[in-house]
Amino acid sequence: MRLPRSALFFVALISATSIAAAQSPASEPDPKYRITPTLDSASPPRPRIPPNLDSALVELDHMLSPALIAEFRADSTAPVTYHFGLGMWLRNNWGLWQNSTLAKYFHCLGIFHPDDMSGIVLTSYWRRLNGRPLDLERQVAGYQEYWLRNGADSTTVRPRCDRPA
Repeated sequence: MRLPRSALFFVALISATSIAAAQSPASEPDPKYRITPTLDSASPPRPRIPPNLDSALVELDHMLSPALIAEFRADSTAPVTYHFGLGMWLRNNWGLWQNSTLAKYFHCLGIFHPDDMSGIVLTSYWRRLNGRPLDLERQVAGYQEYWLRNGADSTTVRPRCDRPA
């Protein structure tokens, strides 16, 4: 079977573009977006996981560049805009998918999904940067109402703490 000339040209163009892209040097990430977390003294290459929301906000001040903090402060949509970047970093590195101390803190509030946990951290950070009340109770209630409206059983949003007896 013979391909039409236009198809061959298209395949050649795509191949050449792919090869050129693969050979171009990787660009350095903007230093504004570099994250420098406090390292865990027990496991130095790993970041220290904050035990609660207040500590998480202090750690964000420490690990984010002044330029990124200014950008975050100025953007009222920052908690949503940063969900897949900074929010993903928080979920993956602060153990929100596991049973970290910060995840357990949120479980005690009745928040169980890591997306909701990072959402509260980012929203609270934006509010603190802008001198607004965190209104943690309302944030928690909003996430719980979402899960209840979407079919979750009321027992699944009830606070559960793993505190020693």
